Parts: sequence; structure tokens; C-alpha cells
Amino acid sequence: MIEPYLAKLIDEEWSYVNKVTQAGFKVCSRIRHHWNEDVLEEHEAWREYSVALLAANERTYAQGRPGLNPRAIDILPFSLNTTKISGSVIDAALRNLLPHYPADVKRLAMDGNFMACTQADFMKFLAWDWTNSYKPYLLETWDCDDFAWYLAARCRQFDLNAVGFIVDYSAGHAYNVVVFKDGTASIWEPQSDKVCQPGTGIYLAERGFVIL
Repeated sequence: MIEPYLAKLIDEEWSYVNKVTQAGFKVCSRIRHHWNEDVLEEHEAWREYSVALLAANERTYAQGRPGLNPRAIDILPFSLNTTKISGSVIDAALRNLLPHYPADVKRLAMDGNFMACTQADFMKFLAWDWTNSYKPYLLETWDCDDFAWYLAARCRQFDLNAVGFIVDYSAGHAYNVVVFKDGTASIWEPQSDKVCQPGTGIYLAERGFVIL
């Protein structure tokens, strides 16, 4: 059972988020037992409501009162259909994607086997994810590598670890790389949720590391 004071704070935060985003989502204004998921089926609405929950939780801790169970905030609105792929599939996908891999772009392998999804499922995840709007860009504090780290980490909530990132020394930038279950791969800009073309703009990928 959610304490009344916490429910009130969540109401206040949700009202604030609604005003700021001007999204006009018609979802429940007060948290209910079992989350009433039927009215939170829209991914964008779920994301904005999650922001309200987090903000309310921080306020309760600041007041010295117990907040939500951390696991409650991590309840996910959907699952991804993932398939296990091997490190050799990752390696082949990177060879096809990056012209300078592995001669000048080296891979730092994090696992031996990986869980991957389709590109359509990854887009579904991005529609829900808030990495691109979680914090404003701040040089040396919350900049490109932090966005890339954060997006890759959030994918782990869905048991999706075929998402890593590229430290691109040739472009002075960092961004994500995603290998899909069909063995293809793409690079993604976590600050805009856009697919990017290697060898162009700030995605040169001529020298650096792939952390995956």
C-alpha cells in the first residue's frame, strides 16, 4: 500500500511533468495498487509517469521519509523478444559495419554470449527509453560517453546486452553500437535516438574502441 503522503507527491510531480511536456496523456493521476498497467500502456506515457515517480521518490528521501521500493520503479511495461548470439556473430557484424575494424578500431569484449533483439524491438525500446532527455548535455560531466554508457546500461533491464558503444578517437565522440539477432549492426546516437552512418560527420570510426 502506498502511503498517502507519497501518493500526493506523485500526483504533484505528475501534474508538473504533464505541464512541462504538454503531452496531455490521459492516465491515472494517482498511483494505484498493482500499477493499473492497463491505463499506462502507451510507452511515452509510461516514461513520463516514471519520471514523476522518480522525482517524487527523491523528494520523500529528502524529507527523511521512506520512499518507494526501488524494485517498484523498475517495473517494465513490456518485454523484448531476445535471442542468444555468440561473440563470433558480434565480431562478424562489426566487420561488416566498420571499415576500420579490427585494424584501427579495436574491440574490448565484455561477454562471450549476447542477447540480441530485432531492430523493430530496439526501436520499441527507444520509444520508451528516456536517455536522450534524462539530463541536458554538460561537458565533462554528462556528455557523449555518459549518454552512451547510460543507454547501454538501460538495455540490460531487458536482458539485452548486444548493445555497446564506440569510443571514436578519430571524431572525438562516443555513441552506441547495436548488433541485432539477424547478425546485422548499426550505430546509434543516444542523444537523438537516430541511426548514423559510419565514416560521416562525427561518426568517423577510423580509430578507437568498441566496448561490447
